[in-house]
Amino acid sequence: MMRNGVLVPQNGCFDPYDGRRHPLGSQWNTDHCMRCDCSGDRMECCTRYGGIAHMEGCKGSVNPETCEYEFYRIDNPSEPCV
Repeated sequence: MMRNGVLVPQNGCFDPYDGRRHPLGSQWNTDHCMRCDCSGDRMECCTRYGGIAHMEGCKGSVNPETCEYEFYRIDNPSEPCV
């Protein structure tokens, strides 16, 4: 970060997802299913869920509690796909 034309070392990263500052070198999970990392010059985040995002005859969505995909039948949304 520049201040008055002088490079000032960062003392952490501000996370817009949780509204907090995290120390350099730290990693954390957000309530929005993101995994974040505060490195020397930036903060990087990516989704914590992954894997199959499509199953034939099923609709998938991310469970905000587990951050994993869950699939339910299109013709019967109360029945999970196996």
